[in-house]
Amino acid sequence: MAPLWPLQSFIAKNPLSGLEGIPFENALSLANSYFQNTDIPKQLEDINIHSIKWLQAYFDNGQATIKMPFREKGLFNAWKMLAVYDKEFHKNDKKSIQFLRSLPANPDIVITLSLKKLGIDESNYTDFLRFLLTSLPGWAGYIKNQVDWQDPACPPVYPVSFNDYLAVRLVMAVVLWSDASEYKISESTQDQTNVISKITNSEQKYKDFLYPLIRQEYNITSTIPDAQFVFCIDVRSEPLRRAIESTGNYETLGYAGFFGVPVIVDKFHDKQKSANCPVLLAPKHNIKEIPVCSQGRFLRDKWGKKCLDTFKAFYQALKYAFTAPFALVEALGGWFGIYSFFKTLFPLQTSKFINKFILNIRPDINTVPSLYTLQDNKREIYGISLTEQCAYAENFLKQTGFTKNFAKFVFLCGHGSKSQNNPYSASLDCGACGGHSGGINAKVLAAILNEAKVREYLKSQDICIPDDTHFIAAEHNTTTDDIQIYKNYPNEVSENIRNINHDLSKAKYLNNIWRASSMGLNADKIDVNNAITTKSVNWAETRPEWGLAGNSSIIIAPRHFTKNINLLGKSFLHSYNSEIDEDGSLLEKILTAPVIVAKWINLQYLFASLDNVAYGGGSKITQNITSKIGIMQGNASDLMHGPALQSIYLDDDTAYHEPVRLLVVIYAQNGVISDVIGRQEVLQQLVNGGWINLTSVDPISNNIYEMQRDFSWIRFS
Repeated sequence: MAPLWPLQSFIAKNPLSGLEGIPFENALSLANSYFQNTDIPKQLEDINIHSIKWLQAYFDNGQATIKMPFREKGLFNAWKMLAVYDKEFHKNDKKSIQFLRSLPANPDIVITLSLKKLGIDESNYTDFLRFLLTSLPGWAGYIKNQVDWQDPACPPVYPVSFNDYLAVRLVMAVVLWSDASEYKISESTQDQTNVISKITNSEQKYKDFLYPLIRQEYNITSTIPDAQFVFCIDVRSEPLRRAIESTGNYETLGYAGFFGVPVIVDKFHDKQKSANCPVLLAPKHNIKEIPVCSQGRFLRDKWGKKCLDTFKAFYQALKYAFTAPFALVEALGGWFGIYSFFKTLFPLQTSKFINKFILNIRPDINTVPSLYTLQDNKREIYGISLTEQCAYAENFLKQTGFTKNFAKFVFLCGHGSKSQNNPYSASLDCGACGGHSGGINAKVLAAILNEAKVREYLKSQDICIPDDTHFIAAEHNTTTDDIQIYKNYPNEVSENIRNINHDLSKAKYLNNIWRASSMGLNADKIDVNNAITTKSVNWAETRPEWGLAGNSSIIIAPRHFTKNINLLGKSFLHSYNSEIDEDGSLLEKILTAPVIVAKWINLQYLFASLDNVAYGGGSKITQNITSKIGIMQGNASDLMHGPALQSIYLDDDTAYHEPVRLLVVIYAQNGVISDVIGRQEVLQQLVNGGWINLTSVDPISNNIYEMQRDFSWIRFS
């Protein structure tokens, strides 16, 4: 069962992650039985409807007007205390009510008791329990997330366990499905040949496009650029990187968007902390955003925040109370009607007006991260030790092969997205930052690399950063391709930054021409910048950006290998220099972290494109937010798992995303790659099971080789 993250930190994952231990083809067949089975008995449908009703109430995160009582006792016991009053559930049947009242408090005992009462043979326990779980995989996945993948910055408020969930489902089965033991559970025997053929044909088509490009001759230059930009490996960075390099003497690199610093961020503008690192890692440091401004500006911001928060709290209190909404409509209905009119017909102009109004109340304030140990009145410790700072700096520079030829300006570009009326907005933020924007991570690493003591250490490791090199944090808005450069640099370089900003504006325009065309717009007849920005602020827009749709490969290589290639926004790009990695240790870190995340994203989109109802989000037109944690179709569906139909289709008939497994292209010698695969069981599983395709390009001969599922190599001719 794949975990399902809540909306606030939603990230892509392989919906068949629980089946990665078996070959890809076999997993498809089992998944058809587990997750695509529409032929379930009426009694189980009733159990699902009642389960959804109670799960919505238990996991509610602020949407419900009346909160479910007794949640502190856990899911099963809270439900048990209330189920006796649910006449729709037990139909006033005395035996059912008596059974509910007699249940013990221990869910483990209840599971065994219910299985016996249902008459399930002990040899069929596993199959029956799996059937109960996989018939609502979204809710089961959410519970798995809360149990096994808890967000350390936002742990569950109320206790949750799988046994609680199973106990509730089994008791419901006793009441609603007394003859469950007679139902024969069978695994799918449906032929998946056509599906496999569709995938392999798409993969071959993509290889036919990519291989000739990466065999082209390339130029290696040692000229120091005017500026260097380090972007996340995200596929949305690839076309912008090309555009930036075309506007001047610039070089771009790729690295995981959390910049190697696993942190929990205490945000200046947000009460809710966030874990800004891949979910594969546990955050190690608490970082506090510290405002950098005058006392007057700080107090004005504080007053503005209080005013806005008070209005928001007052509005929501009226909106969600029982009778107050009637008065709210009478008092503010006219104003909201005018607002809705302008926001619908003139979204860009309305957005600019609202933003200007808010900035007048609450000015924009620059912040810096608490790099060194800081203790506030809550006695929480913030900061990163000097030893760890040195380690993070060295790892970043060596893993990207960025150990010489430093420009005067090095921009570390985290990324986030901005869109309206989009419940899956976190999925468009940085996956390497746990579904959050990566600007603060860029600020942390930039501050580390500007530290004199860190540079002294790096010099001892033969990494000499010139004294006049400035590492500057920035954030890439992937919806509009705006790049915000944070004002954490000396005043004397302001003129240089203005010139660079001018070139970034050119790059934005160039990339937006391509972006507009990919969205079916005629770039020759519109103002592309305005058109793309309007998409980001239009609350009726179903495709504010393509997100990671189209992802097909991850290329692990130095920039000269891909610099003059148009990869169409389909490739994750991770910088890597095999010349400084004789033992493959740097490559090993890339293959076991960024590649795993890229594989999750790739398989999420692959399966969502094959069956958008079972593995995706369905149509945005009929989506509803439930409990502020997830998305349903209509008012009583399972939690939806991934990208909506509109996120992978250009229109009803034209697919934008092609279903392909991730092609991992590594610019290194076969022996080094084989050694790394041999050391890592998880990589062996992915290659041997056919979950990824792996290709190497020899740095000396430029020959292309494909690793087979038995780990042998075949030269591609």
